[in-house]
Amino acid sequence: MDETGLCWHFQADNSPATHQLEGQKINKERITLVICANSDNNEKIPLTIIGKHLNPRCLKGINHDTLGDRYHANPKAWMTQNVFRLWLLDFDCRMQGRQVLLLLDNCPGHIPLEKFAEMNVVLRNTHVFYLPPNMTSTVQPCDARIIRTCKAYYRK
Repeated sequence: MDETGLCWHFQADNSPATHQLEGQKINKERITLVICANSDNNEKIPLTIIGKHLNPRCLKGINHDTLGDRYHANPKAWMTQNVFRLWLLDFDCRMQGRQVLLLLDNCPGHIPLEKFAEMNVVLRNTHVFYLPPNMTSTVQPCDARIIRTCKAYYRK
């Protein structure tokens, strides 16, 4: 499992301009995507999207449950411990009937193992392993392949 920021409001990058026009700021509005897949990439967990607004205009009148993914909101569109707790409990329910190992980086939004009990996190099917600092880019498969491919498809 890994998170990545996606600046969804960037303008198209295929103009002949060589530099930004004066007086215009780049819109850096972003969402966070939570991506999770198993090691051979044949089972993908539906995306979790974290945005700024609870009911964004683009989803007006749409039932969030019919989208096939989960949507959460907080002011900075970041992974928080509360959003992570909800994601982790949902992930554990999806893994019903098997034992899985979940690799996590040391993101501040992830709940440390020692806080699981006080935040009412009881996992029956999932064992959590936190990667050591500065090892994520070499060990975490989501960083190099899956996230890059997802962003390339979005930009296309």
